[in-house]
Amino acid sequence: MFARKWLILGLALLAAIAGGVKVVSQAFASTASQITVQVTLSRAFVPADGHTSLTATVSVLAGSTTQAFRQIEWGILASGPASATFQGTPPTDTGLFDSASATVVAGTSPGKPQIVVTDEQTGQTGTAIINQYGTSSHLTIALSQPTVTADGKSTSVATATATDSAGVGVPVDAVSFSSASDSGGSVKIGAVTNHGDGTYSATITAGTKADNETITATDRTMTASAALAEIPGPAATMTMSLGAATLPSDGASTTTASATVSDAFGNRRASDTVAFHTDGHVTFGPTVNQGGGLYTATVKASTVADVEHLTAVDGTVTSPAATLTVTPGPAANLTLSLGKSTLTTTANPADSTTATATVTDVHGNAVPHDPVAITTNGHAQMGSVVDHGDGTYTATVTAGAPGPETITAADAALKNADGSLKAAAAPLTEIGPPAQLTLTLNPTHIHVDPSNYAIATVTVSDVAGDGVPGVTVTFGSDSGVLNFSNNGTGTTDANGQAHVQVSGVTNAGPQTIYVTAANKTTNLPRHRHRERRRRKRGPRPDRHPRPRRHQRRHRPDERQRRRHLHLHGPLLEDRAARDADRGRRLVPPHRDHDPHRGPRRRHHGDGVPEPGERDRGWHVHRAVHGDRRRRQRQPDRRRARDHEQHRRHRHGRGGRGLLDRHLHLDGDGLEDRRLRHRHRHRRHRRGARDLRDGHAQAGPRRSDQPLGHPGCGQPGRRRALDHHPHRPHRGRERERRLR
Repeated sequence: MFARKWLILGLALLAAIAGGVKVVSQAFASTASQITVQVTLSRAFVPADGHTSLTATVSVLAGSTTQAFRQIEWGILASGPASATFQGTPPTDTGLFDSASATVVAGTSPGKPQIVVTDEQTGQTGTAIINQYGTSSHLTIALSQPTVTADGKSTSVATATATDSAGVGVPVDAVSFSSASDSGGSVKIGAVTNHGDGTYSATITAGTKADNETITATDRTMTASAALAEIPGPAATMTMSLGAATLPSDGASTTTASATVSDAFGNRRASDTVAFHTDGHVTFGPTVNQGGGLYTATVKASTVADVEHLTAVDGTVTSPAATLTVTPGPAANLTLSLGKSTLTTTANPADSTTATATVTDVHGNAVPHDPVAITTNGHAQMGSVVDHGDGTYTATVTAGAPGPETITAADAALKNADGSLKAAAAPLTEIGPPAQLTLTLNPTHIHVDPSNYAIATVTVSDVAGDGVPGVTVTFGSDSGVLNFSNNGTGTTDANGQAHVQVSGVTNAGPQTIYVTAANKTTNLPRHRHRERRRRKRGPRPDRHPRPRRHQRRHRPDERQRRRHLHLHGPLLEDRAARDADRGRRLVPPHRDHDPHRGPRRRHHGDGVPEPGERDRGWHVHRAVHGDRRRRQRQPDRRRARDHEQHRRHRHGRGGRGLLDRHLHLDGDGLEDRRLRHRHRHRRHRRGARDLRDGHAQAGPRRSDQPLGHPGCGQPGRRRALDHHPHRPHRGRERERRLR
């Protein structure tokens, strides 16, 4: 090698002398600043055992290009007691292959000796440290991420470093990792990796429970630890609770609202911002972070009794609602109302309404579940009180008897200052059937002009004097020439009144206006029946002409008879008692039912009564008609004013059926009269039996026989029980005398 070197140098020298030009070899083409010396070791860590060797390789670089035939000088720089030696003599140049190698044997002391190689031409040096390690005596640990999210997937890398007394890493130890949790948490530790430089690492994966973990590295008897914090994830769920579920509505009582915030795995979040809300009227104090994911606020009651729903909000997460009931205070006020203030006693089914009592406290909140009673001082029927749980108490009020009354509600828990029960009342009017009619005119005098009018007002009232609404009334006049608005009909209003306009007055003088409502009439004309009485009646088309001796000039038609009975019917009972001393008997209309003898059967051409049936129909016929021939012999008796003749000829001699009808109307008031006239009736009962025998012989009416009363002997004779036998105009004359 040395011969080759000298050969090259010699050739270069000869060329320079011969050519007279200085030649610089490739090895000297670069400047010193561009030359670097690179020393690499075959292994960086060797045990300090005095016999382990390694190979050091030197390269001289000009930038990134290696340089050949560089003069180099080797050396070893000891580090304290640690040193190394060359095995043999190291080369002094890089030679043709641009590098040179030397074998180094480790010393026996741990440390970090250095191999130093110098480029003699440029003075540039290169070094390499030999890590001669002894027995490990120190262990450390470090974490790449001291805090991880407890989501089951976040990681951190734990690295342990084992060194000897000289601080050289020991790459041949067996290092392991373990973890310990403060509250049962757990992490996953991966496999340990030996990096060959005295460091050992493992990957740690977080669990799902937020906790503080301790990661420990162990090397034989040495250990090292590091703290790993597992923190909750983002807020995912919230809970809400109340210290007290109810508060009185006094505006001062308080309770505590508590909210907790957790992540998706139930780990509490301790540093969030939480706000409280309600859909009612309570108010909240400031939110206090109690730590551990607990947040609280003070809730203050309002004066409104209600059920409220409280929630807590953390960012976009809202807790389920907690229910707070704000209860009313003690009862302070009581009111009562009726569904309607009037009831009708004639309705079917019975008319009714609802009485509603409302109990409230001082703030107007409804007070439920109080002992409330609803009563009346009248005849209405009261149902049981129903507590609806919302401060209202109801009872059904059913109509009883006509008249005004007062419905009263009282609360046993609500008292006045003197200790008496505080009550609330509402008036109720029970309206009976129409019993009275009152007719007024405004004005009562108008000028004779068809355009002038007066207002006719009728008031329909019951026996208690209360107006009856909804009654149809009909107005009329005695002259028949007056005009009434709405065709003379109307319906009573809530006060029992109906109004019509009366016009069409063309002649001076008094005009009588009357009104009819619910089978009652007031201000009936007095001359109407007299005018009808004078009218001639022709033969009926469905009957044979009546012989003149059987015609009755005073016979009223059906409409006159009904109006007459309508006027005098309700007056019979009082008048019978009043006129008993005068012996005046008023004949009522025929009735199909006799309370003394059972149901009657009319015999108008029906033939012979059934066997076993009492022939009261025949008896009444005789009692009503009496002695027809005697009446015909006394035509002037109709104008008689003598009281006895009027009574005897008006009603005939009377019969048992006639007397029964008097008793049916007048009741016990005429029982004495029946005894007084028994001798008369006994005589006429015999006549009735004779008449019955005659009818029985006559047999049933044939189909070609004209209608009439069978057995009377006169075809086409008036039916005895279809009309009232006395004269209607005479009834009005008697009524006028009684007035």
